[in-house]
Amino acid sequence: MTVICTDGTKFVGRFKPGQTWIKGRIKRTLLDVSNDRVRYSLVNKNERETSLDCFVKWVFSGAKLDVGKMIIPCSNCQGDIEIKEHINKCECGLRVKVLH
Repeated sequence: MTVICTDGTKFVGRFKPGQTWIKGRIKRTLLDVSNDRVRYSLVNKNERETSLDCFVKWVFSGAKLDVGKMIIPCSNCQGDIEIKEHINKCECGLRVKVLH
């Protein structure tokens, strides 16, 4: 199973403090990652702690790493295109395909 970032790219890496993971309306910001425990903060600033296995299961159930917006210039009209999906469309009609 693949974990996807919010800009459509694959997540390849490790869990690090400061990462924000999003699933639906739930946002979890990692505060500390030790050997087998994860401490995170919810949107309302409540801190919680869980096992690393439990957090990994939550991530694989559909959570995405928030990496911000990915904006590229259009090669046709030089306008900005925000990459949101696998195939994105510019206002001028040009289609941009994102390879994973």
